[in-house]
Amino acid sequence: MSRAFFTLLMASIVAMVAPDMLINPDFENGINGWHSDGFTMSTDNTHVKHGVASVKCSGRTKKDQGPSQFVTLKPGGRYTFNGFIKLANDHGYQDVHVTVELRHSSGPNEYIRVSNHEHMSAADDWVHVGGNFIVPNNHAISQARVYVEGPLPSVDFYFDNAAMSELVVDPNWKTDANSRIEANRKSNIHLNFHVASNFNVNDLKVKIDLTKHLFGFGTLIRSDYMIGSSHQHYKDVLSYMFNWAVVQDYKWKFNNGTLTHPDYTRAVAATEELHRLGLNVRGHCMFWANPEKEPPSVRALSGQDLKHAVDERIRFMTSITKGKLSHWDVYNEDLHFHMYEEHTGDYGYIQHMFRTVHAADPTPLLFLNDYNIVAQGSYTLAYLSQIQKLKAANVGLGGVGIQSHYKDFTEPDLTLVKHRLDVLNIAGLPLWITELDLSSHDENAKADGYENVIRLYFSHPGVHGVLLWGFWDDYMNASRALANGNSITLNKAGQRFVQLTKHEWSTHVNRSLSTGTSFSVRGFQGDYDVVVLYHDKPIKRQTFTLGKGDLTVDVNISGTGQQITVPVQRYPF
Repeated sequence: MSRAFFTLLMASIVAMVAPDMLINPDFENGINGWHSDGFTMSTDNTHVKHGVASVKCSGRTKKDQGPSQFVTLKPGGRYTFNGFIKLANDHGYQDVHVTVELRHSSGPNEYIRVSNHEHMSAADDWVHVGGNFIVPNNHAISQARVYVEGPLPSVDFYFDNAAMSELVVDPNWKTDANSRIEANRKSNIHLNFHVASNFNVNDLKVKIDLTKHLFGFGTLIRSDYMIGSSHQHYKDVLSYMFNWAVVQDYKWKFNNGTLTHPDYTRAVAATEELHRLGLNVRGHCMFWANPEKEPPSVRALSGQDLKHAVDERIRFMTSITKGKLSHWDVYNEDLHFHMYEEHTGDYGYIQHMFRTVHAADPTPLLFLNDYNIVAQGSYTLAYLSQIQKLKAANVGLGGVGIQSHYKDFTEPDLTLVKHRLDVLNIAGLPLWITELDLSSHDENAKADGYENVIRLYFSHPGVHGVLLWGFWDDYMNASRALANGNSITLNKAGQRFVQLTKHEWSTHVNRSLSTGTSFSVRGFQGDYDVVVLYHDKPIKRQTFTLGKGDLTVDVNISGTGQQITVPVQRYPF
């Protein structure tokens, strides 16, 4: 990591938090304030991240030994911890964690895993570790300790530039989010209507309507329901509520053929039908790092046999989807599982995957996709590191997939979520929420939960879309769904979603040209219809797309005023 990037990253993080809680966080005053338990800590001046000293940890006999410091934490408080670690000797790939221990006057100790960073090596040089967390509010805390742990006892390591601060809850988060929405999701439209002399402006009206958001609002779909006419109501609901869809039938395990003669007819047919309905499609997923999620015939492969199977799958899948997919999830959940790296013996194999997919079809954006990134945050910095490596390798990574499965019956913590998004946004790639779901036993609470987290996502400048992991209890748990029953009836969460996307965050203007033939509208970005009415009957329709910049639209009104037919989007509920 360059000094410029480090400065930007730490400035971004510090700007969101209160003053540092640690004593001697950068070891410039020896090891004052830090503790060791059965191993040696000594300052070092030759391996330094910043400043003039780091601490070297050696003589460890257990994996959980590492530099620690006692800190004062309050129940219900939110905190962030950051630091940099460098392995001193090479004993294979190591896992590194940051953990908080909470000691109580009665009852067992509690442990919070703040950060996970797997498969670290000495070749990685300095690695940024840390994360944010909330302290449980159920017990009084007698003592709290934060510490670094994880590498094998035979591995010495250096640690430097730690920081720990309380995250300040923003009581005005909704007002701030709405201000960001106004700034980031809307642009100015300058409209000029040029009226022929045979028309009286007093007889002319115009309707200006957003028909499709630029921002992605989407859902996982059932591919079998997209084929044929048996589920037309389902299709009508999809085309009304969403502009993106996720087809997961591209997974290797959903191959309806054989390893050598694959069959994804259903996935392709569903994709083509979604295009007909006007939805962009995300393919999920080319490869899954979890061996239990791949076919047994693939799990059994290794070495050159697996590499050949990977290349053949890429060749076939890109041949049947070329021109059909806007996004490809190339490698799913690689922070947590490592089947392809372990079976090929190449821990850089992910680069081959991305490079080969991109060469075969350079059109769709190629994504990583993982969890415990934003809904929970122990892998946020590990994900940032992985993104930065792939981006620097120039292998075709185009976007960042953030799954967003929130813990069951738990309200999203918007302070922690925004902080994690801000950290990931430093990578400078589009962020997409790819698998959003949350649950509640109470319909009002579920509606509030979805509204709050979607509002936060929609307001964040780095987020380009929010995709639900289903919306109907036909194929998901009812406690998470936005619609219920065979008739696909919107519940309160679904009604709230429609109210946000079709009303609060939409633009609809009705105006008589008698008040002026040139005017400006600040509208939400996306596709628009302009309809001119003469004596209240449509005589002209024109479309345009409003992007991130302001736009001037000229509409010529001429002819005899003959009535035309304009498309009407029907409310399907």
